[in-house]
Amino acid sequence: MSREPKAANIIRLYEDFLMGRTLTKTEIAESLGVTDRTAMRYIGELRDAIGLQYQVQGPNRRHWHLPRNRREFRAKLDRDDVLSLAVALTVLDQYEGSYLADSLATLHDELAHWWQASDRDKKEAARWRHQKFHAIRFLPYRYREDGEVFFEVVTALATCQKLEFVYRPWSGRAGKRKVRPYSLVFHKGAFYVVALVDHARECHDPSTFMLARMSRARVLEGEHYAYPADWDPQEHYPSIEGMLRGEKERLVALFDARFHDYLERDRQWPQGTTIKREGDQVRFCATLVLNEELLNWLLGFGGEVEVLEPASFRRQIGEKARAAAARYPI
Repeated sequence: MSREPKAANIIRLYEDFLMGRTLTKTEIAESLGVTDRTAMRYIGELRDAIGLQYQVQGPNRRHWHLPRNRREFRAKLDRDDVLSLAVALTVLDQYEGSYLADSLATLHDELAHWWQASDRDKKEAARWRHQKFHAIRFLPYRYREDGEVFFEVVTALATCQKLEFVYRPWSGRAGKRKVRPYSLVFHKGAFYVVALVDHARECHDPSTFMLARMSRARVLEGEHYAYPADWDPQEHYPSIEGMLRGEKERLVALFDARFHDYLERDRQWPQGTTIKREGDQVRFCATLVLNEELLNWLLGFGGEVEVLEPASFRRQIGEKARAAAARYPI
């Protein structure tokens, strides 16, 4: 039998329900090492205190759970945590007026309260945070739903439950997806969820889905999955060239001389990168993942950069540049 005090057992059980688990009386008794009768006493106390509910599945089998609208996740934050969150939230300020900002309203209030001093009321604390930390938005994505997609993704991640949604890819028809979420990623003004498609084997790489292209998302209550302990999003996106995959090759390019300091001092490059002045140009050599993001970054320099190697990448850039120029005949 359990040697844990009653309070410890109830707290442990409460945390399980907060995480979205659905449990029977027998499962509770086995996990806590108590009798079925004691497990029912715990359930009765939690039912009265926080509003546990049940669904009947089979004869005499009640599956107890905590409704989603009664779950609250609260964090214990120190000064460094709060400062980091305050800075991070400025990135999300660009979505003011959208459901994303509404979804984070509670956290904004928590931060405002935390910064509050004895001579500073809550409204002033919120204004102080808004003044000190700011984000500039640039063509943000439009999130069409009323908050459900973002909420469901976060809930699925927090509770390790599977997620189902309709996905609309850049090309092709929209279709239903069922996944096991691994990470929520913010990249270039957009949110993505990295998830393993449910029918894929564990050895397969997870896929990346843009939240702005998702709809009708819902957490599949009770369908838990084993979150991989060794999952590391930094290993999944190891390069500095964004989230798109590509072949890693040696890139050689000539930039206008005025970009020397920008390339050498302002940007971070892989070890072995060389940046040398050659008259009115700068020779840039680095081993990079040659993907669409890097290609578009180079095109942004217009006629002030020339890619020399590799030949195939030079060809790709030339084709895009010529196609663009053809749209604007002189």
